[in-house]
Amino acid sequence: LNILNRDLQGPKSTLVDAKTKLCAFIAKLHLFKQNINRQELHHFSWLMKCAPLNNDTIMAIVDHLDALEVEFNKRFADLKALHIPGWFIQPFITELSDVEMELQDEIAEVQNDPNVLALHKAKSTMMWIDSGFMERFPRCAAKALKLLLPFPSSYLVETGFSAVNDILTKKRNCWD
Repeated sequence: LNILNRDLQGPKSTLVDAKTKLCAFIAKLHLFKQNINRQELHHFSWLMKCAPLNNDTIMAIVDHLDALEVEFNKRFADLKALHIPGWFIQPFITELSDVEMELQDEIAEVQNDPNVLALHKAKSTMMWIDSGFMERFPRCAAKALKLLLPFPSSYLVETGFSAVNDILTKKRNCWD
C-alpha cells in the first residue's frame, strides 16, 4: 500500500497513471490471494519468516485481502470505469474507424506527421499537452487534457498546505 500511495502522488501524476496503478494493484491482490493459498509467500517477507502457516492463518489473510479488494473496487469504481481511448495511448497504430468522428481528421494528420512521431517518442502521452501540439490539434488536445489531469490525488493540495503551514509557523516563531 505504501508503494501504491507513493506512486499515486507527485506533480506529474495523471488520471491515466492512477488508473494503471490502481488496476495493477487490484490484480496483484488477486494474485496474492492465490499465492498465499498455495503458501507461496515471496511477496510477503515477514510471512516468509513465519512459514509454514496453518489453515486458520491463511484464511484470515485471504479474508483480509478479499476485503481489501472489495474496498478498492468499490472506492475506485469510477476510476476503473474511466475509458481511455486507443488513440490517446497509441495514436500511430489506431484504426481511424475506431476513433470518434470529430477527431478522425486530426488523428489522420497525427499519424502521418513524422514530427509528431518524434514528439510522441520523447514525451509519450504528455505530447497531447505540448503547446505546439495543442495549437495544431486542438480537438484531440482538449479530449486528451481531460485524461491528463495533473492532480488525480490530493497530493498537490496537501503539498501547498504544508508549505503555507511551514511559512506561517516560521514567521510566528520569529515574532516571539
